[in-house]
Amino acid sequence: MFAVWRAMLFGVAALTACGPPPEDCEAAGRLDPTLRLGTGFADYVPIRSGDQLGIVFGEQGGWHVWMAFQTTGLVVGHKKLGPPDPEGPTFTFWLSNGADEEIAAGEHSRIPIDGDAEEGEILGLAMFLSSEVNNAIADGGANPASGDLILEAEVMDSCGTEVSAQRRVELDVSQR
Repeated sequence: MFAVWRAMLFGVAALTACGPPPEDCEAAGRLDPTLRLGTGFADYVPIRSGDQLGIVFGEQGGWHVWMAFQTTGLVVGHKKLGPPDPEGPTFTFWLSNGADEEIAAGEHSRIPIDGDAEEGEILGLAMFLSSEVNNAIADGGANPASGDLILEAEVMDSCGTEVSAQRRVELDVSQR
């Protein structure tokens, strides 16, 4: 029995220790890396400056925004492995006000993207609202996240290529 566990641990360690094949990095490196911000769980909807982001009430009792991204020039990983995929990129994104107060945030590591280096897409990454905003929404009080907010996102693939994007947005809490 111990030999089976040791073999399984070795297999997992081998998978996580490997980087992408050099040809994947070379192919992605020939393209200008881009990141397009969007929202959506089932379909990609682009986010433009000034757009309102809708909120969703989650099963665990908090509010979040479904984020979606389209990319070029990044190693996308392998969907067949599922998360965590040692070759999948890491997504970090946050929503802040002008005073650099974080309103919402999300980070998803080693997530494989649908597509390839020329055109990738990922849907349904959750950006969780801060407890202050969650409580204000639940109480029906004033929205502490009202007004002009800055949505920022950074992605780094397994070859070390980084790309970022930002938009000015508003948070639509009318769905509460």
